[in-house]
Formats: sequence, structure tokens, C-alpha cells
Amino acid sequence: MRARALFVVLTALVGVTACGGDYPAATPAPTAVGCTDAPDLRQRALADRRLSEEAGSSQAKISSGTRASVYASLAIVAELKCKVALAGVDEALKPALEAARRAVDAGNFSDTASAWAEANFRATQVIELLVQQLPVPAK
Repeated sequence: MRARALFVVLTALVGVTACGGDYPAATPAPTAVGCTDAPDLRQRALADRRLSEEAGSSQAKISSGTRASVYASLAIVAELKCKVALAGVDEALKPALEAARRAVDAGNFSDTASAWAEANFRATQVIELLVQQLPVPAK
């Protein structure tokens, strides 16, 4: 009986450990992005990129990789917010942040991947707005 119980515990432990390696605990998506957030967002993007490279399943690779792209885009937004003052940028960023929150809360791979892709698309639209406000370098 003890051997059977030990087998069940070990099997469960292996299953949980295997899943945990591919699907780390979700951390909350940012609710805002400020100028000083760039270093933390870059670190998060790098960490998620590493997770993507180390993941065992294709779905985990895709989820981590897409999430890394979102955090890299948000880091660019934060960096640009340090250089450019643009009214309404926080409002323009809301759809990206809302999509990121949906991705964290999604219950399946398809919804998660779709929401992270939406978040990245929305963030790149904000990057475009901010880049247009950068001063043109003198030649």
C-alpha cells in the first residue's frame, strides 16, 4: 500500500514539475507604463525569451515568445515616454494593457496566444505614435 501511495505521489510530482517548467505561474500584466519602467520591462522580456527557448512544448514556446514580444514593445513605449511628451499616450496604450490582462487570465492556449498578439499589435501602434513625435535629427 505504501509503495502504491509513493508511486502516486511521485507521478503527481513529475506531472506538476513538467507542467510548471513550460507554464510558469502567471504574473499580473502591467496596468500602466511609465518612463522609469523600461528596465523592468526589458528584464521581463528577456526572462520570457529565455523561457521560450527552454520550453519543452510548442505551445509554451509560442506563449512565452509572444509574451516576451509584448514586454519588449512595452519597454520601447516606456523608453519613448522618457523622450517624448504626447497627450493621450496613456489612453492609447489602454487597449494593449487590457489585451495583456486578458492573456494572463485566458484559460486556454488559443485565447492566451491571441490576446498576447493583440497586446503586441496595440503596443506597436503606440510606438508608432511616439516615434512620429521624435525630433528629426539634423543632417
